This record gives sequence, structure tokens and C-alpha cells, in this order.
Amino acid sequence: MLFTGDITWIVLFLVYGVDGVLTICHRIMLHENLGQAHRKHAYQLMANELKMSHVTVSLIYMGLQLVVSLGFIYLIPNTIVAHWIYLVTAGLVLAVAYMLFKMKYYHLHEEYLASLKK
Repeated sequence: MLFTGDITWIVLFLVYGVDGVLTICHRIMLHENLGQAHRKHAYQLMANELKMSHVTVSLIYMGLQLVVSLGFIYLIPNTIVAHWIYLVTAGLVLAVAYMLFKMKYYHLHEEYLASLKK
């Protein structure tokens, strides 16, 4: 990837990458130790606090990644500039969706943490 400038591999893992990177950023903002276990990923909020089955959460992630990957494969011209535009645009859309989701449901995780202290 470094030699060719081809970002295809990043696009093929974009949904998981956005969740991972933004969760790390969130934990840094909270001054948490990144080496300690946590339950702050969007998929963990869905499975734990929203009580969705792990299969359902996995299917949601798979479906999102499939849409992103197929859009990249079938809709985008095979040029480096088009690939970068798609990566940035899809990444921004996923990042906004991630932040809106976390803003709506993160309070459930905080309630869970508070219940542990009682």
C-alpha cells in the first residue's frame, strides 16, 4: 500500500476502522488508560446496553461494510484521486453516524458504570 498509493485495503475495513479510531479518541478525551478493558465501542453499546443480540450487531456491521465495499468496487472509477475522495467521504459519513449514535446512547453506558460503583 505504501508503494502503490492504493488505499483499497483501508476502504475494505472502513466501518471497523472508524469505530476503533473514534473509540480510541473518545477514551483519550476521557483520560482513560488505553491498555485497560472497556465497553465503549459502538458494537458493545448495541450488544450490552441496547440488549441487541451479538448476531444482529455483527450483521449490522457486516451490512454497513458490505455497502461501503460494494460502493467502492462498483461505483468508483479506478483512479487514485477517486479512491481518496471515496475514502474521505465514506469515512466522514461513518464518523458522523458514529458520533450521533454515541451522543444518543452513551448515557446508557454511563448508567452501567454508575451501577457498578453502588
